[in-house]
Amino acid sequence: MRRLKLQKATSMFLKPFTFALLQYRSPKIYNKMKMFITISFLLTLLSSCSLTSVTMIKPNESFELGNNVHGKFSVKIKNLSDKELRLWEIPVQGGKHSPLDVLPNKTVKVKVDKNTALRIENHHSVSASVSLRVRGDIGLSMGYKNN
Repeated sequence: MRRLKLQKATSMFLKPFTFALLQYRSPKIYNKMKMFITISFLLTLLSSCSLTSVTMIKPNESFELGNNVHGKFSVKIKNLSDKELRLWEIPVQGGKHSPLDVLPNKTVKVKVDKNTALRIENHHSVSASVSLRVRGDIGLSMGYKNN
């Protein structure tokens, strides 16, 4: 019973402050509250738009990320295997450019233009694994190709 009275007293004490904010009695506090809610929403939205994966690439194969029409994205790649891997940027219209070698247990970050795929090539006779964290446009096609 005493606990119930204490909870009721606390809610009665806080009630004027919350209603003061909701009734726009103090424009400064209202604007700060509005800004806080907006920033919280944007941070939550931006931090949730990512894709995380650990991908295995068979011997003498490659993994393509984003071989479709899409926007810009960035990829943080960690080579989890014992062999070196090669990355290529491949525009959807054709060609390939920007080769990058990823050494074993090293991490690189690659920013990829829109409508451009990222190919991870494994030219070795053993399987390779990579850890991927994709940010930006995550509506990307994914697939394997023979070298």
